[in-house]
Amino acid sequence: AWKSPVRVRGVVTSLWKDYKGLFVQDDTAGIYVAAANINLDTNWDVGDEVELDGVSGPGGYAPIIVAETAKVLGREDLPAARRINLYQMAIGQFDSQWVEVRGVVRSVQINRRSTDLELSDVNGLLEVDVPGGEALTNLVDSLVRIQGVCCSRANPNRQLTGTYIWSPSPDSLVVEEKGVADPFTLSAQPIASLSEFTQSRATQHRIKVAGTVTFSQPGRPLFVQDETGGVPIYLANAVDCTPGDRVEVAGYI
Repeated sequence: AWKSPVRVRGVVTSLWKDYKGLFVQDDTAGIYVAAANINLDTNWDVGDEVELDGVSGPGGYAPIIVAETAKVLGREDLPAARRINLYQMAIGQFDSQWVEVRGVVRSVQINRRSTDLELSDVNGLLEVDVPGGEALTNLVDSLVRIQGVCCSRANPNRQLTGTYIWSPSPDSLVVEEKGVADPFTLSAQPIASLSEFTQSRATQHRIKVAGTVTFSQPGRPLFVQDETGGVPIYLANAVDCTPGDRVEVAGYI
């Protein structure tokens, strides 16, 4: 907040022209640049090597640069992405850094600005936002890895409240293992096996169980039981069924 003079040279890893901001990274780290005074016209793009002059700023969570002048020097390869997980994102140490995450796609939602993916990794669920990306809607249950900038959300007290990955392009996503399009083609697992020890897995795909409904009430979990045990089912959408119905259920543990 002392507005110390700053000059940096690095490669643009993500560009928010509508928000007048960008992320720049050199050999040491990445940082967010507020560029209200810079004309981010169509000649600016991810992969540009740029030189920025400006001052330091506190940012909402981590320090930023407030750019006053800038020039494009040419094109440069994007930096090597560091593989991180949800835990490392959640403690805030990778704010503004070019990273790579890996996980199974749980859901895809198209918004005005981006297509938002929810990925399941070893630590839980993380958010990845990709501009455009309508072609990504068929990726549910696919194992993917995707590169982007780790972004932070903070409250007015500069406390971290959430993180997500902003990926500059759908081309930054690689499908390692395509998901099963119809989960009801999977073999049903015994319900008791869901809580039994299995060898540690890095990813979690959808599973299917089959059994008899033992409890059904609006606004409450659906309970299903087979010959090995019972399980509560939390439904994304209401289903009309009654105790005694035989059902198949596909979803995530």
